[in-house]
Amino acid sequence: MFDRICTHHGYIKQLVCASGTIIYGNPLRPLVLGGINVGTIIFVYSCAFYATSRSQKTSRPSHLLSAAAVAFLDPPDDYNDDEPALGTMSGLFLFRWKRRLQVFDTKLWMCFNHPLRRPSTIAIPVNSMRTRRARAKVFLGLGYLACTIASSISYLKLTSVNLANDFWWVAFNATGLQTFIANWYNWNIWVTPSLLDAHLDSATYASMLSYAADATTPISFAKTYSGVMQYEVASSLPLAIRGLRQTDACLVPWIAAQYCYLDFDRRWEMANSAARQQRCFLEFRTNGAVYLEGPLRNVDWIAFDACWGDAFRTGIASDLALDAAGVAWLAAVKRAATTEDAEVLLWQAKGIASYTTAWQNYKSIGLLNSFNVVNAFGLAYPLTLYATNGSFALATETTRKMYWSFAADLWAVATNGSGATGRSLLRSSARFAFTNTTLGAVYVTNGSMQAPLDPAYAVFESTIGAFGSVDLRHVPFPASLARLARTVHETLNEVVGAVSNDSHAAQKAFKNLFILSAMLAVPSGVNTATLTSVGSNMLCNMKASQLNLTSGYYTYFGYNLPCNSGQGEWIYPYPLQTIFALAASGIAIDAAAAVPVACATEMSAPASCRASLLNVSSFITTFMAAQFLSELRVLAIDVETDIAALRVEFMMYLKDATTGNVSLFHQPILDPSDAPMIFTGWILAFDWVTGLREVVAFEGDKGALTVISTTYDWGASPAKSSEVPVNVAAYFRVFCQYISFALLMIATTAVLHTVVNGCNGEGYNLFEVNRVGGMVWIGRPLLFVRSLTALCI
Repeated sequence: MFDRICTHHGYIKQLVCASGTIIYGNPLRPLVLGGINVGTIIFVYSCAFYATSRSQKTSRPSHLLSAAAVAFLDPPDDYNDDEPALGTMSGLFLFRWKRRLQVFDTKLWMCFNHPLRRPSTIAIPVNSMRTRRARAKVFLGLGYLACTIASSISYLKLTSVNLANDFWWVAFNATGLQTFIANWYNWNIWVTPSLLDAHLDSATYASMLSYAADATTPISFAKTYSGVMQYEVASSLPLAIRGLRQTDACLVPWIAAQYCYLDFDRRWEMANSAARQQRCFLEFRTNGAVYLEGPLRNVDWIAFDACWGDAFRTGIASDLALDAAGVAWLAAVKRAATTEDAEVLLWQAKGIASYTTAWQNYKSIGLLNSFNVVNAFGLAYPLTLYATNGSFALATETTRKMYWSFAADLWAVATNGSGATGRSLLRSSARFAFTNTTLGAVYVTNGSMQAPLDPAYAVFESTIGAFGSVDLRHVPFPASLARLARTVHETLNEVVGAVSNDSHAAQKAFKNLFILSAMLAVPSGVNTATLTSVGSNMLCNMKASQLNLTSGYYTYFGYNLPCNSGQGEWIYPYPLQTIFALAASGIAIDAAAAVPVACATEMSAPASCRASLLNVSSFITTFMAAQFLSELRVLAIDVETDIAALRVEFMMYLKDATTGNVSLFHQPILDPSDAPMIFTGWILAFDWVTGLREVVAFEGDKGALTVISTTYDWGASPAKSSEVPVNVAAYFRVFCQYISFALLMIATTAVLHTVVNGCNGEGYNLFEVNRVGGMVWIGRPLLFVRSLTALCI
C-alpha cells in the first residue's frame, strides 16, 4: 500500500513522512487453503470407503505391495506382469535376467525371483532358545534406542554452544576472542612483516588483559597506521596507478607531490629552485610522484579541464603549445588509454620503481583494515581492525609552508595578487614563476606567511632552506628494530604466560612493577642554566612564552599538533616499553652502575627514576636468562647501527637568556656520546616501532634533518558484535532441533510400542529405527545438513 503521510516537526527537523505500508500475507489465505485440504481429504476417504465396502476380499495380497495399494486398489492374490500399473504405483518393476523373471523393488532396493510366493501359514513348534535370543535382541535394541534418545538431547545442548555463530567457533564473542585477536593483529602488523602460521593458544601470544564476557577491554590501535600504509604499501606502482584512476579529477592536484618533471623523459623541469631540481635528480628520480605525467596519463581530462583547465593552460599548456614536441607530448598524454598492467610496464621502462607521496597533515588518509575469519566451509568473514575516514584539514594543517601543493601552484598562476599571476610552472619558460624569487617570497606576497619571519622560521631557513622548497619524507623504521621489539615482547609473554610455578611468581612481580608516571630527560649537552625552550616543532613558529628546561620543554612536531599547543614533551612509560628499553640498552645487565647514569638527566624525579629502573631491572634479570640478555644486546647493537645510518634525531628550539638568540638544537636519539640519554632514546625507538611516534625527514636546499615526532595516543574502539555473523548458524540450529526432535519422537514411539507388546518382535528392527525414520520423516537433505553441523563441531 502506498499512502504518503507527512507531519511537521519544526524548522530544524522539518518533515517526517511515512510513504506506505507493506502487508506481508493475508490472514484469510491459510483458512481457505486449510479448508480446501480438509474437504479434499474427507471426499477422498469417503470415496475409498464406499469402494472398498462393496467388495470385501479375504485374500492376502503380496507383501511387496504398498499399504496404500492394498487399501485403495484391488490387488490380486499375487503380483504378476499382468498388472504393470499396479506394480509401477507400488514401486515394483519386472524384467528378465538370465531367462528368469525378476522383480525389482524400489522401496527395498532389492531384486526377487518371480513368481513370489506368500509366506507359509503352516505352524511349527516354538524353539525356546530362539525365543530367549529374540528377547535379548529386543532388549539390546531398546537399550540402543535409549542411548540414541540421550545422545539426541546431548547433541541439542552441544549445538546451542557450537552453533552460536557462522564461524562454528565455540565461545567466540565480541568482548573476548574478537577483541583478543584484533589486538594481536594490531601489534603484529607493526613488528611481524609476515607470518604464515601461528598458534594463538601459545604462551608466546599471552595477554595480561581481561577478555571476559563482561570485560571492557577495547581494540587498541596506533593512529599512524593509515599513513604507514599510504607511504609504504600504497606506493607500489599497481596500487598507485589504480588509485590515480579512481581519484576525482578535481582532487588530483591535491595529491601530496612536489613535481620536479613534467614528463617521464625529464625534458621539462618543474622544481621551484635549482637546488631542489638537482636534489630530485640525485635522490627522487625513481619516484613516480615527482613526475606530473603520471597523474595526467590517468586522469579524466574532461573533469580535470572543467576544474583546472584555465590554470593548467596558463602554467603549462601555453608553453607546450610553442613547441611541436610539447604539442605532440600533450596530445599523446590526453589520449593515453592503457590497461593497468601496461601502464605499470611503461612506468618501469622509464626507470620508475614506486609512487611515494610527501608526508603532510593537510588531509588525512581514510583506511579500512580488517582480518578474515574462515570457517569450515571456506567462507571468509571480515572483522574490523581499524577504520577511519579521509578528510581535508586545511584549517589546522602545519605542513603547507614547506610546500603548499600543486593545487596551490595552479591557483597562484590563475589568481590576481597571488605573487605568481600569469606565470609559468616550467623552468624552461621565459615566464617561469620563480626565476628571480622563491616560493617562500610568494607566501609573503599573498599573505600565507608574514615578514619578517618568526625567529624559529628564520633559524629553519638558515639551517634547512627556504620555505616552499622543502621535501617532507616519511622514514620507515628498520626491520632490525621490529625484530628486536618482537623478541622482547614474545619472551616477556612466555615468562608471565607459561603454565608453571615460575610463571605465577613472574605474574605477581610483573603486576607489582614500579613504573614512573612521567619522565623528563634533557640532553647532557644542553645548558639548563642559560637556555630555555621556545619550541620543539619544526613546523611551527617560536612560542611566545619560554620554558625553563628543568621543568620541561615544548613538544615535538606531530601530524595532529597545532602550532598554538602549549604541551610539554614528556615521556609516560609503561611496563613493556620500560622492559624493552632496559634490556635493549644493556642497563639491566649491570643495573647498579648503569641506572644512576641513565637517571642523571632526569629533571622531574631522579630518585624515583633510579628506584623504578632498579626494580624493573631486577625483574628482567630474575626471570630472563643471562644468555638471552646477552644475545638481545647483540641484536640491539645492530639496531643502533641501522638507526645511526638513518640519522634519526630529536630537536628543539633553544633561546639563550643572555643574548636572546634562538638556535636549533638536535641530537641522535641513540647518541653514544650522551650515555644518560640512551635509555630515553630506546623509549623513543620503541614508540617508533609500535606506531606511537613517526620519523620524518626534512630536506631543503641548505640541509636536511631527520627528526622523531611527539608521541600519539593509542586509538581505542569497542569490538562490533554486529560483525559476528549468526544467520546461517541460527537456521542450522533450528534444523538440528527439528531433526533431533523427530528422531526422539520416533524412537520414543518405537520403545513404547515394543514395551506394550511384551517386548515381542524382531529386535534387529529396533536398530534400524533411526535409519528408516530419518529417511521417511526427515529426508536426505536435512540429514545432510545435520551431518555438516556434526563435521563442523
